[in-house]
Amino acid sequence: ALARNARTSGGRVGTPSMAVHGLSQKRLEELQARYGDQAVVAAAPTSGSKAGCDAAAAELSDSAHDHELSPEAIRAPGWLEHTGDVALRAGELPHVDMTSVEEELVRELRLALLQYRGLAAPPQGFYGQFFTRGRLLTYLRANGGSLKAATPRACECLDYIMDYGGGMLALAAAAGDGPDLFTPWTPTGFYGHDRRGVPVLYAKAAFDGGGLVAAHGYDSLYNYLRRFDLLVWHALWSASLRSGKCQYGLCMVVDAAPFTIGRFHRQLETFDRRQIASWPRKEHPLPEGIATVIVCNVPVVLAQLWAMFKYVLPRRDRERVHLFSSGSKSAYLKKLAAHVDLRQVPSCFSGEGTAPWRYGEGGDVPAASRRKSHRSSSKRLSWTDGG
Repeated sequence: ALARNARTSGGRVGTPSMAVHGLSQKRLEELQARYGDQAVVAAAPTSGSKAGCDAAAAELSDSAHDHELSPEAIRAPGWLEHTGDVALRAGELPHVDMTSVEEELVRELRLALLQYRGLAAPPQGFYGQFFTRGRLLTYLRANGGSLKAATPRACECLDYIMDYGGGMLALAAAAGDGPDLFTPWTPTGFYGHDRRGVPVLYAKAAFDGGGLVAAHGYDSLYNYLRRFDLLVWHALWSASLRSGKCQYGLCMVVDAAPFTIGRFHRQLETFDRRQIASWPRKEHPLPEGIATVIVCNVPVVLAQLWAMFKYVLPRRDRERVHLFSSGSKSAYLKKLAAHVDLRQVPSCFSGEGTAPWRYGEGGDVPAASRRKSHRSSSKRLSWTDGG
């Protein structure tokens, strides 16, 4: 899903040409002559960055869980509007490490996007967040600091976000209707904060996407994951508002002990391939949300899969992932402690946190439940019919 070398267009989203998005060839040549095709880009900070983070580590949160990031909160009425407002304000804060070169390139990128969409100014409301400096920087860095590469990519991603299936707001809103079908089977959530004061995302590799598709249908799971995408970014934007600086990238910790090749293959065949094919260029349209991934208890089969396929990913993405087997606990904890005070880590991830893990264990969705739930699933927004 992260392979940036797969450059075929996915779904109905096209690739805007440089002539369409309003950036003149003369201006492009001026910028590239000044900065080169690969602009000088500051290294993306990891969650272990020491700049201004020691105070955040010293002031441990009163609760390991942030209610605003809980499964209950994100289903509450008005949450989508709230997260849009938070993202809009946080995205325009002074950035933790944006260079002066990036500042100018981001201004050019925003102008190009506005012209491409036929807008005089960023839209009001939920979709305004996708025109902020903080958001546009992610497209610039995801494309190696090249304005020439980032501009068409940002245009096609914006088309997808605002138009595909009625737009991301409609898809995420549909996921909040009816009973909560997925949270009990999603052992993923936020616990504590890293050394910058940014919430840390934890996951157990026991998510049965294939089983959930069989139980509730592809569209329902797709919509649920769009709402979860917004939750991930809401964690980053909320921390940005608290610190007064626009932060960059979350730290994610994964326990791979529950991983099975059966669940992996089932999800790949019934959900992942279809989802990836819908994305422009078969890449997630909201890049750079995760800065560091630390994976513990990695079984041999997963280590072998990673060794085979990691070079499909760009170097920037490969270097974010750190794998540790069950026999490398001390190395894992050393790496984790560079990013997170261990008192902020749940005990089931070998940390010293005292608050309980409340996101369940996941596992295989029972076959009987899949058949029964799929027949009685509630009405949901579908984008597959002409979406």
